[in-house]
Amino acid sequence: MQEALERWRSEKTAAYLSGAVAAAEPDPGNAALFKQMAAAAEEQAAIFAGDLKRIPDFVPPFRARLIAGLVGIFGPRAMRPVLSATKVRGVSVYDGKRAAPAGHPWPKTVEEVGK
Repeated sequence: MQEALERWRSEKTAAYLSGAVAAAEPDPGNAALFKQMAAAAEEQAAIFAGDLKRIPDFVPPFRARLIAGLVGIFGPRAMRPVLSATKVRGVSVYDGKRAAPAGHPWPKTVEEVGK
């Protein structure tokens, strides 16, 4: 039960941070990607919630709220190292140059992340 609760919290936090990135992202394509990531994390959280007797109210941890605030101030590209350290999926879109290298396009959907 404790493991399911921790996984639920982890996915809810991931959804929260991905939503913060989406809200701060000026590029509509990247914003859409992070909205998809947030939705996927919410779906995962719902699966873990099925293993819980009682689903608690979710309050993002202080660290996640701080990171979300900094993403809002500095933008997701500047916060890439912090987002990577917190295991926010999809931040590879901020690696290197803005344009994707030929033959290696940036992910545009949840399914393409990690390929």
